[in-house]
Amino acid sequence: MEYIRDILEDETDCKWIYEGLLGLAEAYLEVDAGTAAFTMNDMRAWLAELNRLDALRRGRWEDLKRRLRL
Repeated sequence: MEYIRDILEDETDCKWIYEGLLGLAEAYLEVDAGTAAFTMNDMRAWLAELNRLDALRRGRWEDLKRRLRL
């Protein structure tokens, strides 16, 4: 996750990075709900960026938001 976050510093307009971060976060939550690698606010911010960068798939991001209980 740290590696992907490092990439995010240089590539803030790449939706794939946010999707990757959310995918990893979801996996972390299944394995270790108390992880300190990210916060729920981080996840909300990543999802907001996905909504901004890929508005045509807004329904997909809303489904992800419900699934992750954000």
